[in-house]
Amino acid sequence: MLTEMRCGMCHSTVMTSHVWPEDPTALGNTSGWLCLSCIERVRAAGPWQIRRAAAVSARHDALVMRFPQLETVKDTRTVVQLRGRIAGRLVEIRLRTRVRRYSDEHYIFHVEYDPSAPELTAVALGLPDDLAAQLSSEPPKTTRTEVRWLRVAFAHLGKLDTVAALEHLIAIATTHAEQEDR
Repeated sequence: MLTEMRCGMCHSTVMTSHVWPEDPTALGNTSGWLCLSCIERVRAAGPWQIRRAAAVSARHDALVMRFPQLETVKDTRTVVQLRGRIAGRLVEIRLRTRVRRYSDEHYIFHVEYDPSAPELTAVALGLPDDLAAQLSSEPPKTTRTEVRWLRVAFAHLGKLDTVAALEHLIAIATTHAEQEDR
């Protein structure tokens, strides 16, 4: 029996009679199914520990290239953390190599958010569809340490998606600040 499947990496749709891998988590893939060309890419790239570290490094480099004011404040086997001031807003980003069990928060963005700005839902963020689809199961929320933060986590982001996500979140925080000034 043929089934229409969508690849978890390239999103191509293929009619197939098999699903590989039967246990997607065995290869570090929680998307469920991979097409044959993506299977070969994954196998060629090596074990998930190597792939994940390389992915975090690529995302780190893309963010620092786009926003040179970001500094690496933590670099361990499990997380790379960046911090800086962009467009007058304090920003913290955590790029996780490993996550806690039962968590899908690999990429966590904190953007300084005005104290009187409203709480935002995932829909209210207005993220493009490709970024919205990658939101973590945890909803966006505000937290408070030295400033009030808009905290948004993603399960997966491509290298350029990390830059796009940060630009979008900074724009949202800035827009709410400008609306309050009026």
